[in-house]
Amino acid sequence: MQKYAVAILGSGNIGTDLLIKIQRSKYLKCIVFAGRSINSQGMKKAISLGVNCSDKSIDCIVDHKDKIDLVFDATSAKAHEIHGPLLLKHGIRAIDLTPAKIGEMTVPAVNLDECINEMNINMVSCGG
Repeated sequence: MQKYAVAILGSGNIGTDLLIKIQRSKYLKCIVFAGRSINSQGMKKAISLGVNCSDKSIDCIVDHKDKIDLVFDATSAKAHEIHGPLLLKHGIRAIDLTPAKIGEMTVPAVNLDECINEMNINMVSCGG
C-alpha cells in the first residue's frame, strides 16, 4: 500500500506533535516538514527522525507541490490567510489547523461527508 504524501507547515508544538503521529501512520508519510527556523525545537526533532525539513515555509510547499497530496497548516490564523489562497491556487489540498475560518468548517464526527471533497478544510480549532 502506497502512503499518502503529506507536508506539515509549521514546526511549533502542534506541527511537531502531528509529525510524530504521522510517523506511526500506516496511511500517511510526511515528505516535508516546513517552518521558518531550521533551529527550532520542532525542526531539530524532525531532523532527528530523518524527515525532509525546510526553513522556507510556504515556498518549500509550493516548490514540492507535485509530490504533495495534502498539507496540514499548523501555523497561525494570520499566516493561513496567506497560505490558504496560495495552496488553492496551486491545487494543493489543505487541512487548516488554525482558527482562520477560511476553509469549510469541519468537525469530522459531525460533517465529514459534506467536507471530504473540499480543497481547504478548517478543523474549527487546533484541538479539532
